[in-house]
Amino acid sequence: MAYKQTAKKEKKVYIETPSTCGSHASMRSTEDTHVAYMEAHPDRVILQDNDGFYITETKALDNGICDYNRRDNLDKRSKRLKYALKFYDMQLKAMTKLKQDKLTDTMGDKNTGAEFMDDPLQPKCVDMYHL
Repeated sequence: MAYKQTAKKEKKVYIETPSTCGSHASMRSTEDTHVAYMEAHPDRVILQDNDGFYITETKALDNGICDYNRRDNLDKRSKRLKYALKFYDMQLKAMTKLKQDKLTDTMGDKNTGAEFMDDPLQPKCVDMYHL
């Protein structure tokens, strides 16, 4: 007798969240890249629910109101998060390049390259919430 093979389904891990549509401090991400991003941007936070990771503002935490970033389309959520992390990575690379250029400038080899930014410690930022 022939048996039909069935694919094994992975069980989805459910995360207990205090509410179904609000954002809460207990939902913070603990991944290293996310923690580094949140330390650099104290007004934004990366959270995790059953649908995955998303980024929102800290003022949306534990305020009793539905967070539009959590209830947004899953594609938009992931796109917004990827964009924020990519932009953060670009900022880090620019900062390390500026530091290297300043070190070589003190030796008299190169220009600082800071003329393309107003303040090297605060690079210009694009608003990621209006993609």
